[in-house]
Amino acid sequence: MNRNNLLRSRKNKLIAIILVFAFVSPFFISDQIRLLAGATNEDSKNDLVANAKKPLDSVNITELGFWDDNYGEISEVVFDGDLAYLALGLDGFLVLNISSLEGPEVITTWEEDECNRIYASGNLIYVANATGFKILDATNFSSINMVCNYSIGITIYDIYGQGNFVYYTDDLGFHCINVTTYQNPLYNGGYFNGGLREFQVDSGYSFVVDSDRVRIINITDTTVAPQQLFSILLANTRDVFYADNYIYFNSEDFVYVWNWTTKTGVGSQTDLYAFNNTGPNNIFVQGDYLYVEEGDRLIVVDVSNKTNVLYYSQYLNSLKMDDLLVNGNEVYVYNIHSIEAINATDPMNMNRLWLDQIAGFSWGFFIDDDYAYIADIYNLEIVDISDPENPVEVGQFFDNFDYPIYDVVVKDDYAYILEVDMFVATYLKIIDVSDPTNPIELGNVSYNGPIEGLCVSDDYAYVGLGVDGFGVVDIFYPEYPQFALAFDEIPDVWDLAYAENYLYLAAGEYFHVVDMTNPYNPEPYSNWTRLSADYISIHLEEEYAYVISAGEGFDIIDITTDLLEPVKVGQFFTWVDPVDIFVEDSYIYMLDNSQRFDVFDATIIGHPKLIGNYSDGRDHTFIWADNGYIYLGADINGTRILQTNPTLSKGLPSIGPFAIFTGLAMLSVIIVFICKKKRH
Repeated sequence: MNRNNLLRSRKNKLIAIILVFAFVSPFFISDQIRLLAGATNEDSKNDLVANAKKPLDSVNITELGFWDDNYGEISEVVFDGDLAYLALGLDGFLVLNISSLEGPEVITTWEEDECNRIYASGNLIYVANATGFKILDATNFSSINMVCNYSIGITIYDIYGQGNFVYYTDDLGFHCINVTTYQNPLYNGGYFNGGLREFQVDSGYSFVVDSDRVRIINITDTTVAPQQLFSILLANTRDVFYADNYIYFNSEDFVYVWNWTTKTGVGSQTDLYAFNNTGPNNIFVQGDYLYVEEGDRLIVVDVSNKTNVLYYSQYLNSLKMDDLLVNGNEVYVYNIHSIEAINATDPMNMNRLWLDQIAGFSWGFFIDDDYAYIADIYNLEIVDISDPENPVEVGQFFDNFDYPIYDVVVKDDYAYILEVDMFVATYLKIIDVSDPTNPIELGNVSYNGPIEGLCVSDDYAYVGLGVDGFGVVDIFYPEYPQFALAFDEIPDVWDLAYAENYLYLAAGEYFHVVDMTNPYNPEPYSNWTRLSADYISIHLEEEYAYVISAGEGFDIIDITTDLLEPVKVGQFFTWVDPVDIFVEDSYIYMLDNSQRFDVFDATIIGHPKLIGNYSDGRDHTFIWADNGYIYLGADINGTRILQTNPTLSKGLPSIGPFAIFTGLAMLSVIIVFICKKKRH
C-alpha cells in the first residue's frame, strides 16, 4: 500500500469513528446538555424551556379508600314511617333510617335514573322525572326492582301513589293513571290547567297549588276524570295543607284558615295569620300547631282555636330552609345540600337533634396529625385517617350562615376556615378543634371582598386579597380576631405562604418576599420575575418555593441561599393548566385541569423529571401528600385516598427528543458516507 492510500485509509477510519461517536453520544449526554443549557439559558433569558421528556420510571398509583358523603342535591323529601326518601335529581334517590335521635343511617341509594320528585308507601317507591314516572318494588332494599315505567315525555312536578292509582301534575294539568296492571298502565283522565305544581291528596280530594289560587279537585270517583270542585283566588300562592276538615294555604304575607267540614261547597275563612318579615314559604300542620318555614327560622302558630290563631314560638335556624315536614314529634327541614331534625316534643322549646349534609364538594384540605380537615362547601368535615383505607368521620362543623366554606388551615388546636357570602363579604372563622368530635366556633372577622389564599403564623393570619394585595388578621385572641391592615403596595396576590418571619407571595407576574417581623409594618424585601409568568399558587417545602404559573407549569425558587436575590433553580413546562401543587420528600405532585396529576422526581432540584401520572376521569380541586399517601380532592366525588410507590432516579441517562433527532441525523450521514465509499 502506498503512502497516499495509507493516509486515505486512516482518514476514513477516523471519520467513521467520529460519525459513530456522534451518533451514539446524544443518547448519553442529552440530559446533561439539557441540564447545563437550562441552568444557563433560563437565568439569562428569563424564559421557560419546554420539558418534553417521557417518564423514566413507572409509578404504580392505586386508590385505597375515599371519604365521600356527597350523595347529590336534594329536590324533595318524603317520609314513610321511620324511613326518609330523598329525591336527588340526576343522582337518583337516597333512603335513610331516621329512627335514631343520634342521626340518620343510610339504608340504600338508587342511581338507575333521574329522580326529581318522590313518594313512598309500603314497599312501593314512586319516582318522577323529566320524562315520566317509575314504580319500584323495594320489598328488599338490596334488590330494588322496577315494576312499572310510564313515559309522558314532559316534566312531572309532583307525584302521589294510592292503591291502584297514581296522580301527578305537569305543564298540562293534574292527571290520574290506573296501574292495576303494572305492565299496562292506563290513562284515567285529567284536569287540564297549566301552572299546577305541588299537591296533597286526602279524603278523596286533591289540594293543588296554582300560581294564583288553590284548586280543590275531586278524585273520589275513579271511574271518571278528576274534576275541579272549586278554587280560592290568591295571588302568589306558596303552599297548601289539608288537616281535620280545614284547609291552610298561604301567600307571601298571610296564612289563611278555611273551614271545609261539609265537603260540598267552597267553605269559609275562619281566620288568617299575618307575617311581618320575609313571608311564609312552606307550611305543615300537626295537631294543634301550624309550622311555617321562613328561610332562616321556623315559626310555630297555635291553631287549636281556628277562629283565633296565634303566634306560639319560633326556632332560629342555622340552615337556610327550602321546605319542611313533620313526622311524629320531629320537624325536618331541608335545603338542596342538608337535612336537619328538630325536636318539637315541646314546640315552645325546640332544639336540634341532628344535621346531616347530603350534598358536598371537597374544596379545601389540611392534614394535622391523624386528622384530615375537609372544607366540604357547607361544613367542615373532620376525618380520622389513621387508617387511610378506612377513613372515619369524627366531627363536623356546620356554618351558621350557610355560606360556602372553601379553604381551611389548621394550627395547634384551631382550624381557620374561609367562607364566602357571594354578594357581601368573605369571612375568616376560627374553630376550636381541640376535641375533633366537637368543633366549636370561637370568633370570626369579615372582609368586604374576595379572599384568595390563607396562611397562619403564631398570632397572625395572612390572607390574599387579589388585586388589593394582602391582609393581616390579628388572631391573638381567637374569640375576637381583628382585621389589622390591608397592604396594597403589592397587587395581584392570589396565594401566599409564611415561614420564619417572611411572607412569600404568588402575585401575578412576580414572586415576592415580604419581611413580616413587624406584622403591622410589612416591608417588601425582594422579588423575582420572568417573561410570561402568571403566578397563582405557592407551596413551601424546606429550602424551596414551588410556584404555579397559570397555563404554563411550575417554577422552583431557592429561598434560603440569598433572600435578597431569589433565584429560580428549576422548572417544568406543561401545556395544560395547573391547579395545585404539593411536595413531599423528593417528589413533586402537580394537579392540572385535565383530570389528572403528574409525579416528578426532584432528586436533582434544577431538573425535575416526570416519572408518572394518574387520572381517574374526575374533576379535581386539591392535592396533598402525607406519609406515602396522596389525598385528592374530587369535587362532588369527595376525597380520594391513593397510595404510590414512585422510584427515585437511578442516575441513568435518558433518551430525550434531542438525542433521537441528533442520532437519526448522524445515522443518515453515516449511511450516505458508506454509500459514497462503495461507489468509489
